[in-house]
Amino acid sequence: MPSGALVGKSTASLYADHGEFKRIAECYAQLAQNREVRIEGVRLARADGQILIADCSGVQLSDLHNNISVWTLEDVTSRDMARRLYHALVNVADAALLATDAEELCSRACADLVRDTLFHAVWIGRVHATGQLEVVSRAGEGTEGIEQINQCMGDYCSPSLSLVVMRAWKERSLVYSNDELSEQANNPCFDFIRDNNWRAVLSTPLWRGDQIWAIMTFASPLAHVFDEQSIALCKRVASLLGHALDKLDVKHRIECLQEQEAQRARHDVLTGLPNRLALAEYLPQALARAQRYNTSVAIGLIDLDGFKQVNDTYGHEAGDRLLQQLGERLQALLRQTDYIARLGGDEFVVVLEGLAMTEAAAQVEAVMNTLHGAVEQPFPVHEGTTAGVGMSVGLALYPQDGTEVEHLLKRADMAMYRAKQNKKTREKWWFLANHLGDEAPSTPTV
Repeated sequence: MPSGALVGKSTASLYADHGEFKRIAECYAQLAQNREVRIEGVRLARADGQILIADCSGVQLSDLHNNISVWTLEDVTSRDMARRLYHALVNVADAALLATDAEELCSRACADLVRDTLFHAVWIGRVHATGQLEVVSRAGEGTEGIEQINQCMGDYCSPSLSLVVMRAWKERSLVYSNDELSEQANNPCFDFIRDNNWRAVLSTPLWRGDQIWAIMTFASPLAHVFDEQSIALCKRVASLLGHALDKLDVKHRIECLQEQEAQRARHDVLTGLPNRLALAEYLPQALARAQRYNTSVAIGLIDLDGFKQVNDTYGHEAGDRLLQQLGERLQALLRQTDYIARLGGDEFVVVLEGLAMTEAAAQVEAVMNTLHGAVEQPFPVHEGTTAGVGMSVGLALYPQDGTEVEHLLKRADMAMYRAKQNKKTREKWWFLANHLGDEAPSTPTV
């Protein structure tokens, strides 16, 4: 800049924006009181458009009018950039530690990277086969309208006009421009880039597993900001995010496996119905709900009549097919609020919830009449061969027959054996425990 170029001009032209000018102006009161002042990290505008970071120190001189001050400016751009680079890396590390899923991780990282760092816009996007951009996460100036650049992402743009993000996606490597604003002067997206002051732009692949998942883009209002140090930082940020995404994926796979194992542990392999363990977890909850809503619960133990003969006549494979079909039929006939589990062999448990205290027996009878439809039609067990079975059910009611799960199961077990007696002459295929009288409970089935 020529000597005297600033003479007669407002000092506001020295600063990067009005906010910085106002920040210095507000310190004059402190200068007048203390006769000296120091302001760190002031953003100044150079003649070539670049930003210079300076620590400003002012000293008030003594004269008749007491209105003369001397200011010294110390260029601390390198120091400030190093601090901001370190801050950016720490921010991303925090995001990686705190995030619980990929969306949260990317959103946190983008938001943290524009807070007191070199960048005023950071976004993560994917380019589809059509050449259109899908934004995954974004933060900073211009990112809310970033989809506008889709108009210059297509193949009609010449390589010389191709945006940094598109080149990084096509070349599958880090690409940067230290003066994107000048290089894209003829690009259809120039107005967008200029309005958001994306002077320097860097895009780098974000690897997830063994493939490129997205492109991470950093934009700065400072030209020529990407040097060896800042480029290395961007690489480390992308690498850190990639490792964090991989860890989240591994964690998700483990959780899925654990969920599958828990599902298998609580379901019968043959029929897919809940098993003994699932029933043991379910029954206390069902009784708690009944107590809360002042309703009754019926617990019924089902035992098949004639199933041994099916196994002996047609084989165990045929018996397994019958049990699978029976499980499906029982599920189809029960209400949504009911529960069916297989204990093993030909034994099942049905739980009927939401029964009215005064009408529980009548409601049980209605469900039992419907449930019998499960065995009224024979079961195909081999090609061209069918087999039939019957059912005997014993039911105990909560709270009428007891309030403890174990006691109710014992009563239902006794009622079931009573139902199996005199199968040829019995009027009902099911029996209520409250008709047992004062018989002592036997060993429970569950």
